[in-house]
Amino acid sequence: MDLVAIDNTNPPGNNYHQAVKFLKPLFEKVGFETAVINIPSSIAEGRVNLLAHKRNPGKPRLLVYSHIDVVPADPDWQPFKPKIKNGKIFGRGVADMKGSLIAFLMAVDRLKSKIQNWDTTVMVTTDEETNQTEQILYLLANKIDQAAGAVFLNLDCTFGYVSIGGLGHISIKITVQGKSVHSAIAHLGINAVENSLPLINSLVKLKKKVESRFSKIPVNPDLGIRFMQAKLNIDKIVGGLKVNIVPDRCEIEIDRRFIPEEKIAKVKREIREALSPYQSKIKYNLEFLHQMSAYAKISPASKIMAEYMKRVLDNGKFYAVMGSGDLFEIAKKLNWQFVGCGVARDKTGNIHGRDENIQIKDLYSLVDVLSLFLGSKS
Repeated sequence: MDLVAIDNTNPPGNNYHQAVKFLKPLFEKVGFETAVINIPSSIAEGRVNLLAHKRNPGKPRLLVYSHIDVVPADPDWQPFKPKIKNGKIFGRGVADMKGSLIAFLMAVDRLKSKIQNWDTTVMVTTDEETNQTEQILYLLANKIDQAAGAVFLNLDCTFGYVSIGGLGHISIKITVQGKSVHSAIAHLGINAVENSLPLINSLVKLKKKVESRFSKIPVNPDLGIRFMQAKLNIDKIVGGLKVNIVPDRCEIEIDRRFIPEEKIAKVKREIREALSPYQSKIKYNLEFLHQMSAYAKISPASKIMAEYMKRVLDNGKFYAVMGSGDLFEIAKKLNWQFVGCGVARDKTGNIHGRDENIQIKDLYSLVDVLSLFLGSKS
């Protein structure tokens, strides 16, 4: 509860030092050596991460991933005053993903000295909700050894199944340019907002084509679909200064999620082709911003986790998540055995939404699963 009460809203990246200061003694109490890592300002300004080590040379290498930043929340539901009601804990970040981090600490505390079968490093990171790729790469290159080929336990996942991967992602920005004049003489200007409409309509048409694509990889059926689905969403439109000024600029931001069977080059080409009929008629600039790879693989570590999950929950199924992350590209490059689990429920946890929550019984079930996994002879 105390960790959830710390406002780590990102952006802008609030109170990271406070969260690290809170967690450091908790890891030390359960036998970890800790290191506070100040990320170089050339990578990210004012960012601090925490590494916690329980090293057992010669044992299989285990990297455990977590992050402390949370998405913004409407203040009217008091997101940083966590409360317990009807068997649930409510608060921003409790599902994504502070609850899972606390479950890990509880599992290690239960095991005491029995966590000797792994050579372990825990990563408590920042900026997952924006872009943390460079920070992760810095840690792996400079602060974490023997990362290649490691078992990678991602606690930033959902409850009740073993996560084996997720969607790829590209952020896209279209800036439509016009000419501003007084609205009374609009015929002398160029309305960037109105000129954006053909582009938007073309993208909506493409959306139907994109979302007809499904992967062979299953997802949690609670989501209302059986397999990973490609997505295209127009998530943000900004244009205009005042009602009596013809807008000279309109920005359109698009979120494109792609399945493992799709190629990034083709995803980009589709966007260009959807807009190309208007190149000579509308002045616009197209940018492909941050991108992440899709990933889906059942690793040997995933199979071990599934055995213990079936023992605790009577469910050892493998699903990909309908989300994306910086980690999948790194997992490919470093040949990690990727395995994911968490405490957030896909359908009822309100991840990123109002009244974000976890079920208390799920928290303790995750502790049971992690205790078995961490205590296992891999």
